[in-house]
Amino acid sequence: MRISRLFIGLFSISLLLPMGALAGIQELEQATKDGKAAFMLVSDPGTKGLDAAKTLASSAAEKFGKAVMVELDRSAKENAAFVTKNRLSTAPLPLILVFSPLGTLSGGLPAQKATVEALVEMVPSPKNDEVFKALQAGNSVFITATRKGMTQSDKISQCCSDACAKLKGKATQVKIDLDDAAES
Repeated sequence: MRISRLFIGLFSISLLLPMGALAGIQELEQATKDGKAAFMLVSDPGTKGLDAAKTLASSAAEKFGKAVMVELDRSAKENAAFVTKNRLSTAPLPLILVFSPLGTLSGGLPAQKATVEALVEMVPSPKNDEVFKALQAGNSVFITATRKGMTQSDKISQCCSDACAKLKGKATQVKIDLDDAAES
């Protein structure tokens, strides 16, 4: 009876360990699903200055508003693919990465050089975020910036749409309204 409880307890702990290491990536994915920006604190066990960096990333998330702060242990083997994809293996630590509401990596700074304002400014505008997402997917981007009353805007927009169609999924059109305050 005691052995079976011990086995069940050890088995349960073994299931939880990888989940804890992946928590930062899962929180990032959830933030993207929720349309929130994410300030990711990247570290290794024993990283110096971690508490100050955590406070900085949390403050940036709070100041931005619709954002979260997540942590990532780059030494956890469960995070190896993410670390490789984002070239984090030799980055100075602690490092704060900024992910947009669409989940694109839009910037980052070593915590020692970061400020709350600098981190918040790295979150792109909605249309800039669309551009980043397309570029990170390897697509070309046609950007049109127009406002009401511009006579050529429909013709230009149609040309860009036609070009995107000819490039068969390798190009994206992003239309920016010059009167949109979010894009100022």
